[in-house]
Amino acid sequence: MKEYREKWLELMRKYPHYSSEKLRVIDHKVYTYLYRHDKEWLNKNRPKVKNVGKKEVDWEERDNNLLLEVKAAYKKIMEKEKPTRITIYSIRREIERPNYLSKKTLNKLPKTREYLNNIIETVPEFQIRRVHYAFEILQKENKTITEYALKKAAQLPTHCDQTVQDEINKILSYHI
Repeated sequence: MKEYREKWLELMRKYPHYSSEKLRVIDHKVYTYLYRHDKEWLNKNRPKVKNVGKKEVDWEERDNNLLLEVKAAYKKIMEKEKPTRITIYSIRREIERPNYLSKKTLNKLPKTREYLNNIIETVPEFQIRRVHYAFEILQKENKTITEYALKKAAQLPTHCDQTVQDEINKILSYHI
């Protein structure tokens, strides 16, 4: 044990500006041994230096910047020819730093979280958007518009959510 203590103290002398975490990376074996077998001594003999590389995050600035990115991603998804469901994951695929949209991080980003809550689509909402897309395609192709044709073009099951069915009925009643 004495040998490991001496090695730890030597690391601290050799790298006086390093934190425990950085010293641990340099000699993981020494740190692990002391952590497991002489934790009290190790805690008393840690460098007083904090991690220098870590910066304080300006969450308000990050929120504002991320909100702009999310809005641009939403616009890009909505401009795609074929509809894509708006989910956290579809937005994440379009932004530069997708890890910023984790549940833990979103709790610190109120503007972005609120915006996402307003744009994220449920399955029925997305299906309704697909029905409208299918209607436009069928019209452009001069095809007969029936309930079956709409559902098939929108890739919907025969029996779908009532709100989706109501939207289909509304489209058909206006079209006929």
